[in-house]
Amino acid sequence: MEYIIFVGYLAVAFQTIRYLPQVIKGFKTKKVHDISGVWLFTGTIAAILWIIYGFFIYAIPIVIANIVNLICYLCMIYQKQAY
Repeated sequence: MEYIIFVGYLAVAFQTIRYLPQVIKGFKTKKVHDISGVWLFTGTIAAILWIIYGFFIYAIPIVIANIVNLICYLCMIYQKQAY
């Protein structure tokens, strides 16, 4: 069972890595026009729902991954509005 927990944390790491380049690029270039608002909205809602689900089943990797996802989505939404 401990190995499956490790897989969960590994997934958290890759999930985080996946969004960070886009967030960093947006802050550096201030070019976020091509990011879909629908994609941001649905991703934000999905992250919130995953966080709720993760709390109910006591799945810390799911909660952590989706809190980070939510932060990344909120940063991109901010960038889209500000730039």
